Amino acid sequence: MNQSMQNLRHKPLNEWTVANLNQIVAEQWSEDVTFEIKEALPLSNGAKGWAATSKLHASERDGIAKEVVAFANTRGGILVVGIEESDYAPKRAQRLATEIPNVAELADRLSQALNASIDPPLRGLQVQAIPVTGPAGFLVIKVPLSNLAPHGFGTPALSYVRKQDRSEPMSMSEPPRVYRRLLFLRDWSHDRAEKTGAVFA
Repeated sequence: MNQSMQNLRHKPLNEWTVANLNQIVAEQWSEDVTFEIKEALPLSNGAKGWAATSKLHASERDGIAKEVVAFANTRGGILVVGIEESDYAPKRAQRLATEIPNVAELADRLSQALNASIDPPLRGLQVQAIPVTGPAGFLVIKVPLSNLAPHGFGTPALSYVRKQDRSEPMSMSEPPRVYRRLLFLRDWSHDRAEKTGAVFA
């Protein structure tokens, strides 16, 4: 991880602007265990979501919750909604996507929905709107490494972990590994955590 990436990952989320998203595109950040990009909110085929109705569809909420719990159960991370990614692996930031309407209201609704659906509750989760043109813009979500992991969402609860650049279902053998990883990471110094790219609240 270069210095520019490290600095941005640790910048307070309420200080992010569209210039930082343009930086991610210019530097062609690639998805990894602590970074994910999406062109838009995940939406089931045929469903009408936020962009069309100003209402958060269940598939949009669950698609984001999947990534959030995977980050929380692994090393924390940052999810940006509003950047197109490359077709080749590893996925890289290509360009800014179509702006999301009423993004500040979306950030509030999504934050409430995530807090209501994730169990156990995830402390330190941040959902930040980045306005660009009037009320339209992009979304950045910062997920802390959680000492309450493993987390899940929905009923029954579904749990995920990050494996390289993907969020995958947690296997039966995964929870003990999560606990061991958390104990190990809590013993690291803050400097060591920065070097490894872990994201803390």
